[in-house]
Amino acid sequence: MSAPVFLFAAAILLCCTAIFESKKVQLWSIFFILSMVWGGNHYNGSDWLNYVANFNTLSQLPLPEAMSESPFELGFTFLLWVTGKAALNYWVVVAAIGMFNAYALCRLLAASDIRDPGPAAAFLFLVEGWILYQEQLRQSIAVSLVILAILETLRRRYIVAGALVLFGATMHGTALFGLLLIHLTAEIARRNGEPPPPLTTVMWAAATGFATLFILVLTQLGVFYTVGLDRIGTKLDTYQGDSTYGTSLFTAGTLAYAVCVPLLLVSYPIIKRERKELASLAWSAALFWCVAGPFFRVFAVFIRFEHYLLVLMPLAFFVYQRQEPSDRMVARWLSVAALLYASTFSIRQFLQPENFAWSRNYQNAVVNTVLLLPLTDVQSREQEICEGSADYGANLCNLAN
Repeated sequence: MSAPVFLFAAAILLCCTAIFESKKVQLWSIFFILSMVWGGNHYNGSDWLNYVANFNTLSQLPLPEAMSESPFELGFTFLLWVTGKAALNYWVVVAAIGMFNAYALCRLLAASDIRDPGPAAAFLFLVEGWILYQEQLRQSIAVSLVILAILETLRRRYIVAGALVLFGATMHGTALFGLLLIHLTAEIARRNGEPPPPLTTVMWAAATGFATLFILVLTQLGVFYTVGLDRIGTKLDTYQGDSTYGTSLFTAGTLAYAVCVPLLLVSYPIIKRERKELASLAWSAALFWCVAGPFFRVFAVFIRFEHYLLVLMPLAFFVYQRQEPSDRMVARWLSVAALLYASTFSIRQFLQPENFAWSRNYQNAVVNTVLLLPLTDVQSREQEICEGSADYGANLCNLAN
């Protein structure tokens, strides 16, 4: 079962603070744990069905033909192609991506002013550990590259930051959303670390939300096909027309946006007073998510933009760790509240009927090796996933990611 493994990993991440005093040692521990869980991901979820099929096909083609035939972006296509040509299997791709994502998150935590990164890492893991880092491998690379771009922006290396975002777009087109975060980071730097006024952030988030609704209307009118953007039109039609993507799988838990607001209001006075650029960015990104998120859920494909905001959120919630002893009680309660809030993301994910097909059949190459348990072969897992998801009216096995 996936839930026990994930909850156990989250508990270990949380305990890093109590076990190790050095932040550097804590970060190495976090990297090791995340690499084992994400790198050991062995044919879990549904998207791997498409990835493996395309990996087997692309690796047999010449590079120019692979680039033209692939349904993926050029960078990810090349990654699959070169791995296949090196006579390595698809799981090597998964392991490498898992380690790279763990590295990027540790870089983010190291750059923050959070003294003990364990709780923040547990928060990230509970919110994004499955839906992004287990399922959406292409986008997870893009998110990690945007994280590194933000860190380069903080160092005023804007050209490098822009290049990382563009490279991320060759893995997943949504990485272009990172340009907005780079602009926001630069704006905060111009304001000497103070976040933009909350009302300004709310207005920009609302404008983004209404733009989402406008794109939905264009999709329904078939405008993308008219102007020759057939691939985008097909993608948008897929997410709009499929009942699984349009209903319970993605629309549960909209109360999370409202619950997030009071947590942010508690930390805002410190964020504004301390003027720490990364913390200010995280707070603004979280507020942006609270406002724009409900709009994104109207059209499920835009939920993918949420990931670029959610990975920054814990840097705003755990800001109290830097305060004087008089604030430590508040720090403890805010940390507990934030972690309980994060746990609702994982609980929702594991309890949804559409996910039972793969969450109950979860397997991890590292865990199974340690416990001397056999790994189910690919063909058997494919049958389990397809039949199990079909029982809940989902045709995920036939959807290209």
